[in-house]
Amino acid sequence: MVSALLLANAGVSPEDVVADYAVAVRTMAGAPAHGGPGHDRQAAWCDAEVATFLDANLDHVRLFAAAPQNVLDRLGVTDETRSRLRAL
Repeated sequence: MVSALLLANAGVSPEDVVADYAVAVRTMAGAPAHGGPGHDRQAAWCDAEVATFLDANLDHVRLFAAAPQNVLDRLGVTDETRSRLRAL
């Protein structure tokens, strides 16, 4: 969701943010665990599990991407920081 927030803040359309999110989920599914500090639950998912997850979450991602300012406001991200992120 961090990538979705950064993309939405940069002005990427909600539909493109959703498409990127779906690609990321599909890419992680079946990929070997990277051994980082977290557990890669998606690594063991089959196609049906990916489809179920995306069906349950894409509307949420779409709403999130349509109004990134709401999340950034809640996180206390300043306008200056938002502009700097967009400039990257």
